[in-house]
Amino acid sequence: MKTLFQKTTMLATICLLFSVSGFAQQKGEMAVGLNLNYGTNSTLNNFGLGAKFQWNVIDNLRLEPSFNYYFGKDLVVAKYNMWDANINVHYLFPLGKEKRFMLYPLAGIGLLGTSVKYKGEYAEFVDGKNVSASDFAFNIGGGAEYLLTEKFSVGAEIKYQIVSGWNRPVFTLGAAYRF
Repeated sequence: MKTLFQKTTMLATICLLFSVSGFAQQKGEMAVGLNLNYGTNSTLNNFGLGAKFQWNVIDNLRLEPSFNYYFGKDLVVAKYNMWDANINVHYLFPLGKEKRFMLYPLAGIGLLGTSVKYKGEYAEFVDGKNVSASDFAFNIGGGAEYLLTEKFSVGAEIKYQIVSGWNRPVFTLGAAYRF
């Protein structure tokens, strides 16, 4: 375990040193974008759409607030609807001569909301037929982004949402327009 920690620390230090060599993202740059999401866990898989805003606080450090709505999933006992609101931090590592391709780790917090509408005989066991809840989430993951033009980029990321009793990975494909 100690060896794994030492290797991880050394790799992170090397990555930080190499990231200082160039800045594809400049302080103050902003972008808006859309996401297609797929969240999954052992009991529920669903697609969603989302919107995001990106702001480079300093060179290579970006804040990304986002909102995602996951389409209802009709199960035998109930119909689920979900949404999440997040604010994640990305540290961008530009790669290549032109620095058009970037990798980034992400970490953040969020709020995950669910509503469940029970059906038929199952609704009898619930006080009222609808149940809603929201829980705080912690996000950790990483992604990749490619600048197609000076103003337009596409990307993919995976994040793991850690939520009380509802942990799940979320896979995302997205596009953003810089202004």
